Formats: sequence, C-alpha cells, structure tokens
Amino acid sequence: MERAVRRTAIVAFLREALVEGAVSPRELESKAREAGLLGRLQSITHAKLFKEAKKVLGIRSVRTGFGQSGEWWWEYGLPPAPTAASTVQLSKAGVRTAETYAASGIAHGQTSHGRARPEFRIPREWTDGVTRLDYHHAPAGIRPHRWRQLVDDCTRFLASTHNGAARAATLGWDTYALFGCGPAHPLDHLGSAGLLWVINGGSILELHRGWAMLEVPGRESPIPYNRLHDNSPTGRLPWELTSLP
Repeated sequence: MERAVRRTAIVAFLREALVEGAVSPRELESKAREAGLLGRLQSITHAKLFKEAKKVLGIRSVRTGFGQSGEWWWEYGLPPAPTAASTVQLSKAGVRTAETYAASGIAHGQTSHGRARPEFRIPREWTDGVTRLDYHHAPAGIRPHRWRQLVDDCTRFLASTHNGAARAATLGWDTYALFGCGPAHPLDHLGSAGLLWVINGGSILELHRGWAMLEVPGRESPIPYNRLHDNSPTGRLPWELTSLP
C-alpha cells in the first residue's frame, strides 16, 4: 500500500476506533493487524505512520494505576473542566454545567477500569462521510491541493475537542451547514458553501448556533461566517462529489 494512502487509512482507523472513548494500545494493535495496517511484529506505539496519525488527530497516551497494575490508554485530549468561577459565569449566562461538557463534546463515562473517559457525540453520518473522502483524487472542478486541504480540515474538525464536530452537533449544526456545497465547482460559490469549505487551512475561533468566527490564512483579521439554513435540493456533500463523473 502506498505510504500516503496507508497514512490516510490509519487516520480513519484511529478516528473510528477512538470515537467512543479510550482504547488500550494492545486492543488497537490487534484491530490494526486485522485491518492490514500493522505488521505482525510491529508495535503500534513505535510504528511511524501511527505516530504521525496520532499527532494529526490530537491523540494522547495516558496511564492509569501504578506499577504492574498500571495500564496505558490512547484517547483524544480532554479540554479543562470548568472551574467554580467559570461555572458561575456560565450560569449567569443561562448555561448549565452539564451543557458545558456537552458543548465541548465530552460526557464523563467510565471505562471498565473505573476511569473517566471521553465520549464524543458526533453524528455517524459525519464520520462515515469524511472517511469516504479520497485524499488523492479530487472531484472535477477542484484543484488537488485545495481538495486535500478540505480533507485535512474535515479530519481536524472531527477530532477537535474545541469548536469541533461534537460542539457543532450540540449547537444544532446540520450536515449541509457544515459540509454542503453546490453540485459543481463549489469553490466558485463559497457564499453558499458549508463551513468546512471556507476554513481553508485556518481554524474556528468561535462557534455559535448561527455563526462562527474563523481565522483564515491570508486574512489579516478573523472573518465571520453565517450558518447556512437552506438545505437546497440541488446541493451536494463532499463525499457525494467523489462519485460524480
């Protein structure tokens, strides 16, 4: 398997494997070998492509317990829990503490070892759709480098615990508002394109129910983005574009 293709497959594998919470490297190794992504004698901890994918997705290694009873886990990084002061401020703004965790995409569950773990509330349609994107084959009308940038932006968006997919779902953003575009030449019509088409290698500074504030390369100051509310019957999603002739 070509290196770049294998790297893309590994990113998709880890994103799917950790979407429900922390997983031990031993379990990941077993699943990776079954998927043909890791050699029989390779260690997932030291395999270069897995280390690269781990960094791209913001995955961290955490240890529970001490000595021989301790165990390592891989999980997405957690945002800091709200302090008492921030909870008071949020309450004054009409936001309950439980909603604070939900907005960041984190719910406090328990692993089989009794350790709190993140549980991401991301629609399956989003994760499945982004997994289907072909990094190396841009649809007609989109330059290859711009298409690859979109795929990278979508991957980071799903993995981010700050203004990422879990928060967008909590705020009610729908699939078309995030990923939608016109049926042809979507980059020629960014005014009617979803949020991910506009980021272009930048970042989401703020994410609200009806709008977002973006930091976009080449712009001296942040730009606002108003959420799309019209699911046009002529609109498409990026994973549908890949199947177009």
